[in-house]
Amino acid sequence: MNGRIGMVVNPHAGRGERAVADVVRRVLERVPATDLVLLGGTIEASIAADLGLPHTTIAGSGTPCRAPVAATQLLDAGAEILIGIGGDGTLCDIATALVFGGSTACLLGIGVGSANVGPLITMPGAWADRLELGDLRPSPVHGIEARVAGAAIGTAFNDVAFSNSFFGTRDGRRIDLDAAAALDGVDRPILPASVCGRDAWISKNGRRLVSGERDAVAQIIASPINEPASFAGKAISGLMCWGPYVGNHGILAAASTVMIRTQLGAEDVAHAEPLRLTHISFGADDEIGIGGLCAGAVVVLDGNPTRRLDEHGVVNLRLRTDAVRVLRLESGRPDSLPPAGERKGEV
Repeated sequence: MNGRIGMVVNPHAGRGERAVADVVRRVLERVPATDLVLLGGTIEASIAADLGLPHTTIAGSGTPCRAPVAATQLLDAGAEILIGIGGDGTLCDIATALVFGGSTACLLGIGVGSANVGPLITMPGAWADRLELGDLRPSPVHGIEARVAGAAIGTAFNDVAFSNSFFGTRDGRRIDLDAAAALDGVDRPILPASVCGRDAWISKNGRRLVSGERDAVAQIIASPINEPASFAGKAISGLMCWGPYVGNHGILAAASTVMIRTQLGAEDVAHAEPLRLTHISFGADDEIGIGGLCAGAVVVLDGNPTRRLDEHGVVNLRLRTDAVRVLRLESGRPDSLPPAGERKGEV
């Protein structure tokens, strides 16, 4: 891959600034510095200067910008490749900037966050010294756009969750954080709890398919499915076993227990059983509606608390096929690269 390269870094992701800085340093040593454009006042600009790398610096705020702002500024400066270093939430922010800006730039995601399980992440930070841009090729990724009152609030590439909590890392430990408090700038832990009551409902193309009064609904999650063929013939995967045949790349699950939590043991599973999942599949021409949630429910996009809902709030979801292009190894992941489920929190 050729083109001007920009970089967006979340210095507070995962294990913190020191570990992130080490990954940034190793990545900068692997990219063509003559094509590098960075935002001033950021950790990546400081490290590039320490390394003596030639690069272009554009005006920044003097402090690290939130990822969507930084990504937009770099795109405006002509970046054709964005390297994102952070967790799923950071990569989602960068990709959303690409979507909202109508950009055709490619995204290279390097995971150093709390989970690192989404499709935007090409490799974990531990593998940064193996980075070779020439071995990477563009690959399209689907997303799910969320709208409130007709206005887009963001796009998720791993999942849209309706929750009171989200994942974070504090002192090297993954914990559940208060999603509503985070929107007010407050950082505090919370126990995951349901935001779905008897009034909750889910519709597809205007037809209500799920009712909190009739169905067991404790949590609602929607995800784009980027590899539907992997579900072919596996009936235990529910409706997604039809995915390869009907072309639907979106799936919504209404679960009878809260599934998104950092701590899950055998006792939790035993308490939740029998787990009941109601699945709804959808394609690019479909619209999913979700409403009747408890006041204070938060729309969480790829781990980012994005919008607090009132009791009358309605969220509409639409599948966006090929929403962004990410850079992946042409032959897939290296043979020695551990599966995503084994990389959580790895830096």
